[in-house]
Amino acid sequence: AGYYELTNEVSELPIPEGVQTLFVNRLNGTEYREFDLADYPLLQFFAVLGNQTMIGVKAEGHANLRLVNITNEEGWAQDGSVFSVTDCPQLAAIHLSDVEAKNFTLHGLLCRLSSS
Repeated sequence: AGYYELTNEVSELPIPEGVQTLFVNRLNGTEYREFDLADYPLLQFFAVLGNQTMIGVKAEGHANLRLVNITNEEGWAQDGSVFSVTDCPQLAAIHLSDVEAKNFTLHGLLCRLSSS
């Protein structure tokens, strides 16, 4: 269960706890989906690519996380939307494109941040 891709076709399936690479790819629903990466303690790579669904992310004290890449088709936010990455000692890079969140937090990171 090292690699898992979440799409519209398999969005009902539970994501395995042992996943190391998680791609959220081309979801097109209108609901807000939040990922608490603490649910996946072995996760190293989290990528969100080309979604129309608004994605929220929480990664707090995640020991193994190395890369976060979020590329949305457009930026938008709703009142409860969250992007919070704090105290992830292995994190090497964060890339954000068209990411907006009402609650946006980066803290305790020694990594490269890029945005477009």
